[in-house]
Amino acid sequence: MTEERIPKERLNQIARRKLLALGIQTQPANDGHSLEGEIVIGPPAKLVNPCNQQAITNIQFMVEGHDCIRMISPPAMSRLMPFQFYDFDSQSALIEQLQVVINRRAAAVQILGKQVQQYGLQASLDADQMAVVARIELDIMSSVVLEGDERGLFAVRVEPRSSNIPSIALGNIPIDLGEFPEKVELEIHLSHMIEEAQKNQAAETVRLSLASNSPPSADASAEGALQGISLEQLTRAFGPEAVISTGVTVSKDLQVGEQQIRFTARHQQGNTFSGRMTSSGGTSWKDDFDLDSFPGVEDFVAGKMGTPQVTVVTEPAAVPGQTGTAEEMVLGYQLPVPGEVWVMNLLVEDESDTEIRYVGIDIDGQPYGAPRVLSKEVFQKTFAKVCSGSYRMLVSVTGVELGKVSYERLDSDRNQIPKPITCRLAPFVSNFVPESAAY
Repeated sequence: MTEERIPKERLNQIARRKLLALGIQTQPANDGHSLEGEIVIGPPAKLVNPCNQQAITNIQFMVEGHDCIRMISPPAMSRLMPFQFYDFDSQSALIEQLQVVINRRAAAVQILGKQVQQYGLQASLDADQMAVVARIELDIMSSVVLEGDERGLFAVRVEPRSSNIPSIALGNIPIDLGEFPEKVELEIHLSHMIEEAQKNQAAETVRLSLASNSPPSADASAEGALQGISLEQLTRAFGPEAVISTGVTVSKDLQVGEQQIRFTARHQQGNTFSGRMTSSGGTSWKDDFDLDSFPGVEDFVAGKMGTPQVTVVTEPAAVPGQTGTAEEMVLGYQLPVPGEVWVMNLLVEDESDTEIRYVGIDIDGQPYGAPRVLSKEVFQKTFAKVCSGSYRMLVSVTGVELGKVSYERLDSDRNQIPKPITCRLAPFVSNFVPESAAY
């Protein structure tokens, strides 16, 4: 008979009897179905946290099945995998094996910490949890916290700079540094994760609000913050031809003389939208606006372009090589085509005989992420020089499909670095531009 078919009460009886034989007391947990207990460690037995040399004198745990315990405190023990106790003949033997397990964990954490530092991240040791902790500043508003142990490195939460904004839990999202040759590529990946986490958080806020028949909170973003804006208001401002997409994003394609313009507006909060006008030449306008005072897309674009010759394009031209969804198309950026070379601009902030400190620049000319430091030799081999203080990261697009873009890095001599990288299309086009349009 498999364990799944054995009644929970019977499994608890087996586990409780064995733990009692080891001198470990248990009692029913608050849920009435599980067992919980405590291991009290005293002389001659000894358990020491190898990261701070502090003695561990008691361990709180929950019983899983008939032969495992999942430790819930102290923090150094709570991150361990469920521990099998059934084959031990004494409590002292069990504690000796626990020491072996946490020694192995501490050694793995030390190795991981060195790898994280070699990658270029500032890493610290959380001795109480026996874990590596690193923080990546994505912009002036937020940073992502990474934690790691013998299982690997994980993105765990987003921490806004403002104390008025709550942190966003990411769960334990695995991060393989080997997949991101440059830290800027890791930052792009993390930025997309934050965007997805924010959307999920907003959707959950709306779901809970609907379930409780109460309106979403004032600081709910995206869908949650849309409360109070009617479809009539959106139609009046943007017209019946506009396309509404996830986010909430509204887009409209216009013909202005011989030029095709895409107007995109993404809802921020209340009646505020973030607007953008783009064409094949890039972004020509970007700013926030208030829906109540917005004159309408055609009149607004006509005023910005200085011409009344503005007509709606109901079937925008397809982009060669683009097989992404309408949700990706609505972002209003020029999209990559396989075979093209795209670039990210870099600005040198400081330079010494041995190191260069630099920062990435997004397509709107704004610094992207936190400044980074590379050895001068590696930097000059990796990035192509444009002029004094200005460099570029070169990538060759190899594929675009299903809202993702694949590419390979090029070194400063335009030689391919044969390690394919794939990321979401939205963050890619927010930070890279076609080389042909970068001059």
